[in-house]
Amino acid sequence: MTLSPSVYVLDTSVILTYSGALGALLKEGVAIPPSVLDEVQFEPQRSRLRELVEAGAEVIPPAEEAIKKVRETARAAGEHQMSEADIKVVALALQLGATLLTEDYSVQNVAQLLGVPWRCLTTRGIRKVYIWGVKCVDCGRVFEKPPGEVCSICGGRLRRCRLKAKGKLNFNKELHQSG
Repeated sequence: MTLSPSVYVLDTSVILTYSGALGALLKEGVAIPPSVLDEVQFEPQRSRLRELVEAGAEVIPPAEEAIKKVRETARAAGEHQMSEADIKVVALALQLGATLLTEDYSVQNVAQLLGVPWRCLTTRGIRKVYIWGVKCVDCGRVFEKPPGEVCSICGGRLRRCRLKAKGKLNFNKELHQSG
C-alpha cells in the first residue's frame, strides 16, 4: 500500500510536544503504528490521540520487511538508542510512502537516510545527517559500534559521538527529502 506524501505518519514526539490541533491533519490522512498508542500513556496527550483515532486516523502495523530495513539503517548509522516505537514509526512511513511528523532527531536522521520525507511542527529539525559511534571518555578510543556498556580497551565509560556528516540538507524544499 503506497499513499501520497501528504498522508502523515505521527511519531510519539509530536503527540507529546505539539499543543496545536492535530485534527486538521485528518483532511490529508493520518496513520499511526500501534506502538505509538502504547507509548503515549499520560493525559492530556492520551485523550488527544484517542480523539484522533476516533476521528479517522488509521492504526496500521508496519510490515516486517519495512521494520527490518529501518533496523539495518539505524544500526549502520549508529542510532542504537532508537526504541521499537521509533523504528516502527519510520517503517510505517517508509511502507506507506507517507510524510513522517516527528520532533525526534534520531528518527529524522534515519528517515533522511531512507529517503522518507519528514516534517517538524515545533522544532527546526536536523540540519545534517550524521553517522554515530561511541568514544571512551577515559582513553579516547572511538568505536563505530559499541563494544558493550564499557570500553573494551580500558573499561572506561562510553559516550556517543559523531563519526561523520553526510552533507547538509536542502531546506528550500517544503519537506525534507533525500537528494
